[in-house]
Amino acid sequence: MIFAREQGTVRSIGNHTGFISESKRDVEPADRASEFVRSNLPLLGLAEEDISTTEVIDTVRPRINGVTNVYVRRLHAGIPVYQGQLQVAIDRDGRIQRLNNGFVPSLSNSINSNAPTVNAAEAVLAAAAHLGISVQEPPNVVERGTDPQQTVRLARYRFEPIHHHARQQRIRLS
Repeated sequence: MIFAREQGTVRSIGNHTGFISESKRDVEPADRASEFVRSNLPLLGLAEEDISTTEVIDTVRPRINGVTNVYVRRLHAGIPVYQGQLQVAIDRDGRIQRLNNGFVPSLSNSINSNAPTVNAAEAVLAAAAHLGISVQEPPNVVERGTDPQQTVRLARYRFEPIHHHARQQRIRLS
């Protein structure tokens, strides 16, 4: 078990010689992962509110060892949280082998604002400058939805939006 003292959460649970749960066959891996996390919230240093807005972003079933990895992403106000991911490895019999936890407890208390401090074009220009890319023409917002995510095009380059980044337990929207 690896404990993150600064956040008060368990970062990783595993058993090198066995499993961390009993067998539970005939349950879909995503459902099994959710059930295991919900039943172990205190151990993980999380609360129900910490897992209420999540989405399964991938379920990987390699043929080699029969272990399915379920990847769950944390959302805040519909926006994916940067590095806010939880991963659960489950064997063919529904036994949990390991869990990696990147969730921030009480996230809503750590958010400084729900409003972006820079617009999409400014974010692209800042990213380009950071990467040493010379910008010849201003960025163009090619999709603007009702949600906080936007797709921006910069000449021949395309960047995905930067949504959140964590610094010393403070989550900042970009």
